[in-house]
Amino acid sequence: MNIVDLKNAGVDYESGLKRFSNKAELYEKYLVKFFSDPSFLAMGNFISEKNYTEVFKCAHTLKGLSGNLSLTGFYEHICVMVEALRNNEVESVNEMYHELTKIYDSVRVLVL
Repeated sequence: MNIVDLKNAGVDYESGLKRFSNKAELYEKYLVKFFSDPSFLAMGNFISEKNYTEVFKCAHTLKGLSGNLSLTGFYEHICVMVEALRNNEVESVNEMYHELTKIYDSVRVLVL
């Protein structure tokens, strides 16, 4: 993985690496696994259905995963979404998801 490209895409590689005891292979394995988690796709489906209870569950899961993996750009955006959902402010959830998709895809391309 190209660390410079990951940093430019909002990944704090050094911080994530520290969480994995400086074992790059292990950290990168879990970066890859992040993109096989069904929560992101499910969240999009639940947004389409306006099922905001399930959107919140998916967003909360992704918040934890992205935080632990130091996907900082994604994490910062998902935190905003989680708080909006927690406060039942759903008007801009679709727009937030669209922005998250851009970040998700930009990192995904580098990791997979």
